[in-house]
Amino acid sequence: MNDRHSKLDDVPPRPSLTPEQAARQAAQNGFRQFDRLSELIRRGVAEYGSGRFKLRPSTLQELDRLAVSGMVDGPGHFRRGPISIGGAAKHKPPDADDVARHIEDMCDYVNDNWSKPAVHLAAYVMWRLNWIHPFDDGNGRTSRAASYLVMCVRLRAELPGTRTVPELIAANKQPYYEALEAADEADRNNRLDVSSMEALLQRLLIEQISGAATGESSRSSKPVAPPRATTKAQNVDVRSKDPEHKRWVGSIAMTIVAALIAAIATMLATADGQEFLGCRSSDDHPSTNDDVDANKPSVDAGNP
Repeated sequence: MNDRHSKLDDVPPRPSLTPEQAARQAAQNGFRQFDRLSELIRRGVAEYGSGRFKLRPSTLQELDRLAVSGMVDGPGHFRRGPISIGGAAKHKPPDADDVARHIEDMCDYVNDNWSKPAVHLAAYVMWRLNWIHPFDDGNGRTSRAASYLVMCVRLRAELPGTRTVPELIAANKQPYYEALEAADEADRNNRLDVSSMEALLQRLLIEQISGAATGESSRSSKPVAPPRATTKAQNVDVRSKDPEHKRWVGSIAMTIVAALIAAIATMLATADGQEFLGCRSSDDHPSTNDDVDANKPSVDAGNP
């Protein structure tokens, strides 16, 4: 796997940390960013009906500051110099002087197209923030957090699941990198196409919610048949007390619940499903690649 770690061309002073200290700081920052992200989701969902939720540059800066606090000089500030992306990435992020404008354009796109499906908006933020690479460090973590924020608020729900979409991406980054590359390639051809990222987020959304239903346990997906009884009276008595029967019933119930939640997650991730579940009005228009260019933020500066 070719990792896409970014590298500043002109490296500013950084706090001096041992590998152990850096790992400890990163873990603490991860908890702080997650807690703040949860607060932002709850507030955004509560304010949804009032129309007060807006994706703002200051929110992105706060999420990055929490992700890299104590690990870089000036956490949360937009970078002041050029940056490159490692691995097999072909994209060259825009000049530092253009970062603020691109960030504003990205936020405007989300806020002006709020009627589009949640997965499209989340995929756009995931790709575009990586495309801009506005920070010295923490761009991937911040893009995943911001994307998840937009998805949850657009769906009007703090989604269940012990392993969230950002965590699932972090556990297996290759599909995420491939989706970023696909969107970058479309951009080089003057098209906005985040369909690969949309497909990835939809699949991970289903995985997250399904995991909440099953408890993400190691229980076998094939339930063991309960013990048989010889008489009706014995049947009632054995099945009500036998632990194996209770596990069998629980396995069946969790399988059914998982299937139902997976179906709901699929509906939430699609335009038609959101309309059916009341997350979008009937006059909203689904996202298509051929009708976006008019709303596409300028990408002239920094094109490789």
